[in-house]
Amino acid sequence: AYNINFGTLKVGSDTTININFEDVSHISVTKTCQCTMPTITLLPQGGFDMLVSYDSQKVGVINQAVFERVVNNQNEQVVITFNLKGIITE
Repeated sequence: AYNINFGTLKVGSDTTININFEDVSHISVTKTCQCTMPTITLLPQGGFDMLVSYDSQKVGVINQAVFERVVNNQNEQVVITFNLKGIITE
């Protein structure tokens, strides 16, 4: 699992992170709530870029997870977890 700690942010702050998957032939994303917004782009050279952002209009504690199920170049299925943590204040 990867832990992403945004720390303390103000409402409306940019929470976008870019995650690159180079040795992956397939990706499927599951999110735990409507406050995380993953977007996936297929790269021309192979692999994927995934942008994940958290709805920074919601004041309070960030404690969510995003799960990626990927198939690597060895045709093995792997689940990768990104734990998003932090606090959004006014």
